[in-house]
Amino acid sequence: MEGSRCSVRSLAALDRPIGSATLVWAGTDLLLSNGSNLVLLHSTEGQTVKAIHTFPSPVVCLVPSPNQQGMYALCEHDGIHFVPLPQLLRSSSVPSSEDSGSGSVATNSQVIADPAVSSFVVADGVLVTVGLADGRWRFSLYEIPEASAAQHRKVADRHIFATPAGGGAIGARSQSVAQRPVLFCVYARCSLTSQPPEGSDCHMLDPALFSLLFGVDSSLIPLPMFVCGLPDGRLCSLPALQQPGDVGPAVKVLHSLEEPIVFLGISMAGDGSSGGLVVVGGFGKVLLVLAEQKEGCTVLAFREWGVAGPVVTACLSGTRLYYSTRSDLLVLSLGNTEQKPTTGLEPASSSQNPVSLNVCGVTALAKPTTASTGAVQLMATSDRGRLLQITPLGGSGGGGPSRLSPSQVGQKMKDLLAGIGNVAERASLLKSSIQVRNTALKKLNQVFNICCLLLPSQNGREGHLDCKPPISFHLTTKWVSLLREESLTLSCVLENSSSYVLECGWTLCIQVVPSYSSLTSEDMATKTYSFPLEELAPGKTLKVTLPLAAGNELRFPVKVCSSLIYSLQSMLGRSELECLLLRGTPWSRLVSDSGLVSLALDAVTLDWLHCLHIDGPVANADGFCSGVSSSADPIQTFLRARRWEQWSCGRSGPSPGSWGVGPFTATLRVSSALLRAMLAGSTLGGPSLCASLLAWLVSSCPGNRSRADLSSPVVCARCPQGDRLKLMAKEVTVEEVSSDGPLLAVEVQLESSSLVSLCGLHHAVLHRLQALLGGVTKATGDLAQLQGRSLRGALERAEALLREIWEARDLVSLGAGVTRRAADTLLRVYTQLRTQPLLIL
Repeated sequence: MEGSRCSVRSLAALDRPIGSATLVWAGTDLLLSNGSNLVLLHSTEGQTVKAIHTFPSPVVCLVPSPNQQGMYALCEHDGIHFVPLPQLLRSSSVPSSEDSGSGSVATNSQVIADPAVSSFVVADGVLVTVGLADGRWRFSLYEIPEASAAQHRKVADRHIFATPAGGGAIGARSQSVAQRPVLFCVYARCSLTSQPPEGSDCHMLDPALFSLLFGVDSSLIPLPMFVCGLPDGRLCSLPALQQPGDVGPAVKVLHSLEEPIVFLGISMAGDGSSGGLVVVGGFGKVLLVLAEQKEGCTVLAFREWGVAGPVVTACLSGTRLYYSTRSDLLVLSLGNTEQKPTTGLEPASSSQNPVSLNVCGVTALAKPTTASTGAVQLMATSDRGRLLQITPLGGSGGGGPSRLSPSQVGQKMKDLLAGIGNVAERASLLKSSIQVRNTALKKLNQVFNICCLLLPSQNGREGHLDCKPPISFHLTTKWVSLLREESLTLSCVLENSSSYVLECGWTLCIQVVPSYSSLTSEDMATKTYSFPLEELAPGKTLKVTLPLAAGNELRFPVKVCSSLIYSLQSMLGRSELECLLLRGTPWSRLVSDSGLVSLALDAVTLDWLHCLHIDGPVANADGFCSGVSSSADPIQTFLRARRWEQWSCGRSGPSPGSWGVGPFTATLRVSSALLRAMLAGSTLGGPSLCASLLAWLVSSCPGNRSRADLSSPVVCARCPQGDRLKLMAKEVTVEEVSSDGPLLAVEVQLESSSLVSLCGLHHAVLHRLQALLGGVTKATGDLAQLQGRSLRGALERAEALLREIWEARDLVSLGAGVTRRAADTLLRVYTQLRTQPLLIL
C-alpha cells in the first residue's frame, strides 16, 4: 500500500465517543455528536464551541434544515426533533465549559414521534424516514410545514420486506456490524435550474444515468429520487411525491452489495463530465455505477473495488474516496481507467490502489471543503474525542523550488510536527494491538495444552482412572451443625499436578444432579456451583465447601459432576472487548456467543454410605441399636419407602424415617475367595476378612472413627433422619451350590429401624460391590462348578416372585389404585428378595 503525507491539525478536544459519531456542516459551522444525547455547534472560524444542546436520548443522526435555519436530530427510540439554530446559539454563551451554556430542547421540539425510525433525509420540502418494523423496512414521507418546528404531516408510506437475520450471503458477518440505513437525495441535472442548496444532502446525476438507474425519464419527473442503502446490502430507490396523498410506485431494489452499506455518494468519474453513483460496503466493497456508450447505446456499467475493511466512515471529493478503517485513513481514486467499458460487474484496474494518509482513529468525516489554496480539507473526529482538520499534501509536479514566506514556513513546521505526533500515536496503537494479539495467542496455547492433558479423562465414565490425572478433583462429605440442625456438606479439592498455571478465565464448575425424579419441582433440583480461578500454580490446591442439604431433606443417590470451563472471552481484556463491540468487527461474535471450552474432571455418585454417622464397632452381633419404633403399619411403610406419596398424602403420621415395625433386615452373600481378590489391593486391612470388608464399606462415611478402631465385624450407625442402622459381617458355609463341596462366603447383614433407611443402605452396598467387581471378575481364576439343582431352585423362586409382581401390577392397572392386597404382595416380595439373596461368585 502506498503512503502519502498530510497535514493534521487538532481544533478541539471533546469527550470520547460512546456510540456512533456524527459530523455535518451547518453553514460554516459544524454540528457534532459523539453518540450521546449532547449536540455541539462548533465554529470553524473562532475555533470555539458556540452551543451545547441536550436531547432526551442519544442522537444517532443529524441533518441541517434546507434553509440552514435549524437542524433535525434523530434520537434513539424517540423520533425526530427540530431545533432552530438561533435558539441553539442563544442556549450557550460560554463555549469551553461543558456545563455552562448547555440546555435541553423544548418539550414541543419533537416533529415526528416514530420510535422505529433509523435514518432520514430532508430535500425539496419532503422529509423521508426509514425504519424496521414488523419485519419490513418502512419508508415514510412527511410534508415539511412552513414552520419547521410544527408537527410534520405524513403523506405516504412505502415498505419492502426485510431479509431474515443471518440469511443470505452476508449472514453471520452482518450480525457483527451494526449499521443503520443510509439515505440520500438525487436530482437529474436537467431537473434543476440551479445548484441544490448548500449543505443539503442533495446530489445531481447525469440525465442518462438517472433514467437508466431509476427507469424514469428525468425530463418528465423534475422531483428528486431518494436512494437508500440497507444493512442487508440492498440498494433501493423511491420517488418523491408530486402531490400529497399520491400513491406512487413501490420501492425498487436497484442492486445488492451483499454486505452492509455504510456510504452513498456521487463521484465525477468516467470521462470527467458524467456523475457516477458510489456505494461503499462495511467490509470493504466499493461499487461505482456509470452510464457508458456501447455499440451506439448508453448502458449501465458497474465497477467494483475491494479494499481492506471494516469501513467506518467515508466521504467523496471529486474523484477521490476518503474512507477510514479506524486503524488508518485512506484515499482511493475513482478516476478514469484504461479498461474497456462493459456492462455488469468488472474488477478495477490494479493501478488504482488505496493510498494511506497515516491518520488513525477517525470515526466520522464531514463533507470535504476546499481551502483558499485549492487544497482539499477534511473535518474529522477521532476515537479519542478530538476534532481534526486534515489536509492531504499532493505533489505539485514541475517547476523549481520556490521560496516560502515566514508564515508558510511556520505552518509547514506545525504540519510536520502534527504528522510526527500522529505517526507516533499510530505506532502506539499498533504496538498495543500486537501486544493484545500476543497475549491472546499465549493464553490460547496454554488452554490447548491443558485440553491435551485432560483428553484421556474425557470419555465420560465414572470412577478413577488407572493413573492419577495431572489435574484431579476429589471430594469428601462432612456433617456440620448450625442452630441445632445438622447439614451435609461437600468438601471439594481441585489439585493441579500439571506444569501449567490455571490462570484467570478458568472456572471450576460443580453440578449436583439427583438420580431420580423428586417429589416436587424445587426439591433437590439440579444445582450448579461456579468458582472462578484467579491463579492455581502447579502443585497447589483449591478447596471449596458446598452445602448439600439438611439431614431431613436428603435424597439419595446424588451424582456430583465436576468440570473445568474456560471462557474464550478471557483471552482479551475488558477494554479490548468493549472496543470490539464498539467497532463491530467479526470478533464481536466471540463476545456475543457462548464461546466456552468445557473439560470434564470427575463424576461421583453419593449414596447412603456417604452420609452415615458412625457410632463405632460393637463387641457382638446379638443386640440391636436402640430407638426402634413399632407403632406403624408395615404396608404404609413399604409404600412410603417406594415414594408413592400420592396414595398416602392424606394420612398423618410420623416422619418417613420413623415408620416401621422393625428391625428390618437385608442380606448379601459374597464368595470369600472373590472378596479376598477384590480387597487385595486395598489399604484397609483388618484382623479378619469380615472386618476388612466393613472397614472398606464405611471408609467414605463423614467423620468416621479411625480405621484401626474398626476391628469388629459389627458397626452401628445413624442415618440423617436419626434412625439406627447396623452392618454385620460373618463367614458362613453355603451348601448345595458347588459340585466341589461347600463354599465359604461372607454374609453381610443390614438391619435398620426404618424401611426407608434400609432400602437406601442396601442399594449403596450393592452399588459398591458392583463397582468393585468390575475390575476383578476377569482375574479370579477358575469359577466353582455350580450344581444345576441349585440354579434351578433359584430360577424357580425368581419366577414365582415375578408372577406375584405381575399380579400386583395387573390389580393396579385396573384403575383401583394400590389396594391393600397389592401392597401386601409387593411387601412380601420385597422382604424375600432382601432376606434370601443369591450368592455373588
